[in-house]
Order: sequence, then C-alpha cells, then structure tokens
Amino acid sequence: MADLTDELAALASLKESGALTEEEFAAAKAKLLGGGADPAPAEQLTDKEIKRRAKLAEKAAAKERRTEQSKRTLGGCLVIIVLFVIIGFMMKDNRTPEEKAAEAKASKAREAAQEAECFKDLQCAGRKMAAESWVCITPTEKMARNSHKWTDGTLEPKFSHFRWKIKGKVLTLIGDKIQYQNAFGAWINHVYECDIDLKTKSLLDVRAQPGRL
Repeated sequence: MADLTDELAALASLKESGALTEEEFAAAKAKLLGGGADPAPAEQLTDKEIKRRAKLAEKAAAKERRTEQSKRTLGGCLVIIVLFVIIGFMMKDNRTPEEKAAEAKASKAREAAQEAECFKDLQCAGRKMAAESWVCITPTEKMARNSHKWTDGTLEPKFSHFRWKIKGKVLTLIGDKIQYQNAFGAWINHVYECDIDLKTKSLLDVRAQPGRL
C-alpha cells in the first residue's frame, strides 16, 4: 500500500510540474489503481516513459533555477556598478581652476592663523617645534672638540625642555642627553640649547656647557 501511495504522489508531482497532462495523469493513475477504462494506446504511459519525463522535468527545473540565479547575480552586479558611478560622480571635483586656487589660498591662510595663535602659547609652540628639533642635532654634535655620544633612550626626546628666547618669535629647545669627550678621554655630560626662528623654522644658534638639567 505504501508503494502505491508513493507512486501516486510521484504522479501528482509530475502533473504539477507539467511533465504529465491531465489525460496522461488520469491514465497512469487508473493503471496503478487497476480500474477505470483503458486509455487509448497512444495515451498509455509505461514506467520507463514516466521516469524519462520525470528526468526531463527535473532538468527543466534545474535550468530554470540556474537562469533565475544568473538574473539575480546580474542584477547585483548592475547595482554595484550603479553605486560606483554615483559615488564617482559625487566625488568628482567640479571646481574651476580659479576656485581651486582660491580654496588653496584660504586653506593656507587658515593654517597660518592657527599657527600664529599657537605661537602665542609657550606649551603649544614647544610641542610644535619639537618636530623641528632635528635641525639642532648635527650642530650640537659638531660642538664637540673630540668625540661625542648621545645618552638618550630609543623613545626619549633629545630636547626635553623649552623656553622663550623672544616671546612669540624665537624658541629655545634644551636638553642634556649628550656627552663630549675631553682631552683626557673622559666623557662629560653637557646641557645644550638650540634657538629656532618660529616663522622660518630655521636654526639661529646653538650652545652647550657642562652639566645636567
């Protein structure tokens, strides 16, 4: 009984998929049940024919799924392309050369104003000029009559202090992480100072004397 039920369910599935017409389904069902009028010879379906049509229906369904998947993939690609086009359009710089030049000039003016405001404060000026302290390193080394060596650590700044030389105009960077060798071969700790022009970021003077901060 279970086999008959399964076969009837399979026939119903074939009919729903379009593999069997109503007449073919009725004929096959009557054959399974062993009743009803015999269908015309042209309408009789063998088990082999039913299986063949079932395979064809499965192939058609698989093809339809692949087609649908291709459509979804193509749709997704089109959406991505459209988004890229929109983003590219939004990011496009449509300013004229004159507008770009004016914006660059305004930006430079804003930076200059911010820097001028910073140079009114000792702490702000000291932090900013710490990035320019490299201009002081070689001149400080050259003050050694013999050899020299730095004693600062890897992450330790060479210039740890600063003060105004001329407020708002010249800043003095100060450190004590160098040793100069004297004529007798002894290493002497020194405090060194470096004057930097705030406007030009250029070195004005360096000096050193024995001692520690």
